[in-house]
Amino acid sequence: MKKLTLLLLVVVGLWYLVERTNVFSRYVEQHFADEAKIMPRAEKAAGREKARVNEVHTVESAAGGDSVTENMTREEVKDAWGDPTSVERDALENEIWHYEAISKKVTFRHGKVWLVESN
Repeated sequence: MKKLTLLLLVVVGLWYLVERTNVFSRYVEQHFADEAKIMPRAEKAAGREKARVNEVHTVESAAGGDSVTENMTREEVKDAWGDPTSVERDALENEIWHYEAISKKVTFRHGKVWLVESN
């Protein structure tokens, strides 16, 4: 009878801890990730990784002899050197792509390469 009473007290005690207190819920909540916090961090990390891969692609392409010349399209430049590190527009609405890894700057006028120069 003592064992049965002790077992009943243990079961009731555990039930009380789980259902009526927040002892276990605090522990569980700390160890589960909040999607609202994790997703922006993951997207930022993915962006950094994409930039790193593009930079490696740019350096490898430039070392392999892929060159950019006048009258190439944006797609041809991306195929040769990858995505630019940064893009800006000047006062004449020319689009300027910067490739920091290889110290190059490509200026597009009317959708075609107008000028390729070293930084």
